[in-house]
Amino acid sequence: MYGLLYDEVMVKANPLIILLGGTHAVGKTTLAFELAKLLSIKTIIGLGPIISATGALGSTKQLAQDLALEIGAKNVKRDLCRKARAVGVVVSKIIAKNTETGSPCIIEGVEILPQFLPIQDNLFLCFISLENLHMHAKRLFEPDITRSMQFFKKDLVSVGLLQRLILKTAKEFGIPVFENSGDPKQVSKLILAEIKKRGIKV
Repeated sequence: MYGLLYDEVMVKANPLIILLGGTHAVGKTTLAFELAKLLSIKTIIGLGPIISATGALGSTKQLAQDLALEIGAKNVKRDLCRKARAVGVVVSKIIAKNTETGSPCIIEGVEILPQFLPIQDNLFLCFISLENLHMHAKRLFEPDITRSMQFFKKDLVSVGLLQRLILKTAKEFGIPVFENSGDPKQVSKLILAEIKKRGIKV
């Protein structure tokens, strides 16, 4: 009995927080909902609207400017790092709040990079990729859900460049990558298996 109570307290003290990163239209939102169902997680946070709101109400002018930055095709690497640094500030606050309240959640967004995130035992970060160009183009230009059109005004080549930079970062930091060209339910199960493999409480 005491062991069970201790486990419950520890899980609440260290709620599972999953971060899904990756370029546009790779299925992060779909996977977030699949994982939420698998793990009975009630909170899914899409960073797009939060970034927009935080940008408008930024605690500093510089933070607001960086959050509002449009990633351009000519300077993808520079722009991605600059915006990811600002997004890291926002995400770190969300993580701190949910950890404090013992609330598990799933956070998904493009500008999530490991070098700008806190290191905590209850965090699991992975990147989602989509190497199938035909499928990627279809998801990009014929989305099943309403999306911000900020980056979609760019062409598929630019979105692919962003994906390559994100995947390069994944390799540098040892972040797992999941290809999402198959059944999202199966991909979400693979992600869950990786979470358990790393000894993170679910």
